Amino acid sequence: MDRSCLSEDEILVYRALQGIHELTPSPDRREGCIVAQRGTEQRNGPLKGHFKLGRVYKTPMNTLNVTPTDWATDDFPDLIWSAVLAAAYEDRVIDNFKAIQGAVFGFLGADVIEAEGITVDGRLTALERVPAERRADIIGLLRAAGLLEVAVPDELLAILRQYRDVPGAWLLLEPFVDRVLTLDGDDALTYLARAFVKAIGDGHRKALIVFPPMQWLCYRKKVSVTAEMAKAFDKFPHNGDEQGATDASVRSSAMLMDRGPFADAAVTEATQAWARAFWHQNWHMTKCQPAELKEDAEPAVGAETGDATEFEYERLLPKEGEIEDLVGQVETLFNRFMTAALDNTREVDLYDPTRHEAICGLMSRATRATLVLVSNPDLWGGEHGAATLRLFAETEINMVWMAKQGNDAVYHRYQEYGQGKAKLAHANMNAMIEAMGADAPDILKQSTEKLGKQLGGEWAAELIDVDLGSTFSGKNIRDMATEADLADTYKYIYQQSSSVTHGEWWTIEDSAMQRCLNPLHKFHLIPSFNAQPDFAADMGKMLVDKLERLLGRAIGILFPSDPG
Repeated sequence: MDRSCLSEDEILVYRALQGIHELTPSPDRREGCIVAQRGTEQRNGPLKGHFKLGRVYKTPMNTLNVTPTDWATDDFPDLIWSAVLAAAYEDRVIDNFKAIQGAVFGFLGADVIEAEGITVDGRLTALERVPAERRADIIGLLRAAGLLEVAVPDELLAILRQYRDVPGAWLLLEPFVDRVLTLDGDDALTYLARAFVKAIGDGHRKALIVFPPMQWLCYRKKVSVTAEMAKAFDKFPHNGDEQGATDASVRSSAMLMDRGPFADAAVTEATQAWARAFWHQNWHMTKCQPAELKEDAEPAVGAETGDATEFEYERLLPKEGEIEDLVGQVETLFNRFMTAALDNTREVDLYDPTRHEAICGLMSRATRATLVLVSNPDLWGGEHGAATLRLFAETEINMVWMAKQGNDAVYHRYQEYGQGKAKLAHANMNAMIEAMGADAPDILKQSTEKLGKQLGGEWAAELIDVDLGSTFSGKNIRDMATEADLADTYKYIYQQSSSVTHGEWWTIEDSAMQRCLNPLHKFHLIPSFNAQPDFAADMGKMLVDKLERLLGRAIGILFPSDPG
């Protein structure tokens, strides 16, 4: 099966919108309610123009009573008939459908059509609503008029034969059980995949596909449009220079008629039921096509996926000796910090060394994290390096916020909060050992015993309270950053890297997933076979520079009155 002919950017946009092409009014629109509760409009900042409702910032569009319609997912499967005919006949598809619809309407008459709810509008599920006693007459009519073969070319028949329980089989499958086809199953599904790509990537093709249902409404005189639009629709799809504008009108009008506030819920339910069956069967009939496959591994629909492509990033790796140089810089910076922090010619209050301990501990942690990262270039990327960037931002925010409090009590609070969390961890570990009984591993027992000694034993633990607040300060980290004049550090570093640490979906999608290029899988996301990072060649140097600045700031906080 050929790969999608959509560009990578077009696939990304399609998937971001989940195939949405239009917004249709919600049922609330029937009651005259167009604008929902909006909340407070944000007049500045990165979310300017959004409306705040609680902790959610809604876009202006999402405050309207409109429902996004996933046309590609819900409607395309029902419109396979017109989609395949559009692929086979191009613009002539409309002339052919007009002939088919006109013949049925003329044969049965408006009264019978309306009384029995007969619909031949290009949708598969609509054919199911044709009464059983009328079906043979319609088949005979179309065969006599030479339109039955036009309605079901080989491509369509080959495609529909691949699926189970196809709606409208009485017209599109059963009359042709003896027809011998030259297309095999894989070729048929490839043809359908291309028709799908064209339907979502070509506005004119989509207009051709959605016009037949609207044309049927015109036959039934259920459409009220301006004289100018009626003239344009009558000429469609032969509108000359106005074709683009007419295509847009057709697409928007068709969706509103089909999915608007007065849509028949039972019809919509039938359409979605077939859509679910269609996509479910595609999973079992066709293989994923990972985007990371080598270019020379072009699988057919039923083929195996092959080997994953190795991510070529050798040219971005540090040059010989660069890692050793970075490690040396980190060691030099920390030795310089240690020399200053432990200089007994400077003032350190051993009566209450809490401030000195807290700041030195924070700096030791930051340095150790830097050393690990610069020693391992595989971590020089957003996915794996984010934890270290977050650690740096959090360290700076905590340290500067504590320094701005102007007293050493805050350092006690910092340590006591941590001791409380350690006490809670120790209690949980003991509970785990008790629950596991004889199966408790030695390493768990040893770690629990060590933590208990670190807390000072049972008697010392009686003096430790447990604070379950999110931070030692009683404030959230964002407010601490603002008070520490580090709001930008929070927004641009801490918040972004926290998204990676917490596994927010956009970061997983960006780093751990890849596209399936099989159109009949809707370009869904699958795990990435690429174990290499999204490499940032300058991350090591950047972090060393940040460490130097952070260590210098720590010395300034430790010895504010000492020019050093």
